[in-house]
Parts: sequence; C-alpha cells; structure tokens
Amino acid sequence: MQFRRLLPLLLLTSLSAPVPAAAETAAERCVAALHRLDTAIAARDRSAIEAAGNAAIILPGCDDGERGRLRRLASLTLTDLANAARPTATPADYLARLIAARRIGQVWETLLALADLQFAAGKYGDASLAYQEAFTAMNEAYPDEPKPPRATVAWTYQRAAETQMLVPEIAPPKRDGSPGGVDAVLLPGGSRNLDVVARPLPVTFEIDSAEMTADGKVFAAQWWDSLRAGTFTDLLLVGHTDPRGSDAHNDPLSVRRAEALAQFLKASGFTGTVRTLGFGKRCPMIFSSGATYTQDQQWQILRRVEVIAEKDLPAGLCTGQTPVVGTVIQASK
Repeated sequence: MQFRRLLPLLLLTSLSAPVPAAAETAAERCVAALHRLDTAIAARDRSAIEAAGNAAIILPGCDDGERGRLRRLASLTLTDLANAARPTATPADYLARLIAARRIGQVWETLLALADLQFAAGKYGDASLAYQEAFTAMNEAYPDEPKPPRATVAWTYQRAAETQMLVPEIAPPKRDGSPGGVDAVLLPGGSRNLDVVARPLPVTFEIDSAEMTADGKVFAAQWWDSLRAGTFTDLLLVGHTDPRGSDAHNDPLSVRRAEALAQFLKASGFTGTVRTLGFGKRCPMIFSSGATYTQDQQWQILRRVEVIAEKDLPAGLCTGQTPVVGTVIQASK
C-alpha cells in the first residue's frame, strides 16, 4: 500500500526532472566559434578577434572554406588595426600585433607589413622570408581577398630577390607543392600579372674565383632541392659581377661562375640542357625603390648568377650588351 501511494509521486518527479541536453557536436561548437569570430571582426575588437581567431585555428569539425575565409578576414582586420595604431605604438607592440595577425591567417598585406618592418630593422633574413611569403600569398590569393596591384607584386618580388641575395633563404612551397617565393617565377603561370625574365641566385664565390664558397654550395643544394618540384627541360644561367675591375677581367669571370653552377646542377641530377652566358659588370640590377643598402651590400647583390627557365636570352634583358657565350651542357640521354 505504501508503494502505491509513492508511485504517483515518483512518476511526477521523473516527469518534472530536467532532461539532459544532447552533447553539442563538434560542428555546432565550430559554428558558434566562427560566429564569435565574425562578430569580433565586425566590431573591430582586437582582443576578441585574437581570442576567437586562435580558437578557430585548432577547433575540429569546421567547414574549412568558411574557417579559412574568416581567418583571412581576421588577419586583414588585425593588420588594419595595427597600422592605425602604429603612430602611437612602440616598435615591439607593432611587431607583436602583426605576428598575432599572421598566426591567425597569412594574407599578403600582413606578410608585406611584417617584411617591411624586418627590412627597416636590417633583419634581411627574416625580411627575405616574409617578402617571399607575401609574394607567394599574392599569387595564391583567394577570390574573397583583395587583389594586389601589379606594381606592388613587382616591387615585392624585387625586394624579395634583393634581400635573398644578402641572406639566402628558401621560401616554403606553394599549396600545390610547387616552388614558392621568388622561385615561383620560373614556372609557367607561377606569378600573377608579372613577367620576370631572370631570377637572381645568391650563390657566392671565392674572391676573384669561380669556386663556390661553402655557403654558396649550401644554398645551391637547397635551391636545387626546391627546384625539383618543377619540370624544367632547359635552363639558361647568366653570370654577373660587381662594378670593380675591367671588362676584360669581369666578362670571362662571370661566365666561368655561371658554368660552375651549371656543373653543380648537372652533378646534382638535373637532366635537361644548361646554357651559360656572362655579362661581367655590364648589366647591373636596378634596386627596388626605398632600398638603402650599403656599398658592400650593393656589390654583394650585383655579384650574381641569374637563372632563366628558357633556352634563349629573353628580349629586354641586358639590352644593347653582348654576352660572353659559355659552354652548353646537353640534356642527359
């Protein structure tokens, strides 16, 4: 009898007890996180953007397309906020803001601002990588991203090539695995709205010699590893010197250096044809606007071997100058 009196009470209690909510799925958590990020971006709230953006990077269950779009927008917004605050910010704070923006999404505006900051500080190795990554991002821009002006693309490539000549750094590959950074110009369609005919290589040589330095050999090997991702049947190597010395001395020296790199590439496994030319000091590089290199740095940039992914010298390169023709190493059978 007591049980019968308690039964209605037990049923009533069970019916009125809260039902545990179903566990939130990973997709639902991601939708909520991306909504917080979207709201923070709309409010231009730096702290909220950084917090929500960093959370969105590692959250599973997200739609990668939407997450990528918001991460890029977050990075761009943080870069805008950093640039707006720059007049009153310390250099360290400005750098920290840009690094935070880069961590969330690598858009070319952020990378270019970072590169300019590193360049101004004389950190040419960091600047070279950032300029190259900015150049890669410019050529891999998503449809929702602002497209860089052609002049900005050209200037970024030039600055990336110059700083790499000072501190050799190989950029990471593009999303499809092909060479990134300044090496992208060697591939058909590798650079958006930019026609680059010759890519300078920071392969250094012993003084007044065609013998590569230890550092020159290290870079040549790293560059060849990067170049393997591309398909090349012909390469043209063009040697140059700095302005010191006579043409009678510099012309043959420049072609011997091009030949030394050609022999290195063939020994490393390149199976195509390599042709070599030399211009001595008669075809100097034009430095990027705003560059403030020392005299020694200018000479270092000018002492270069340029690579062209074609068999013939392109029109417009070293106009009016006649090269010294070096050896031709034929393709492997």
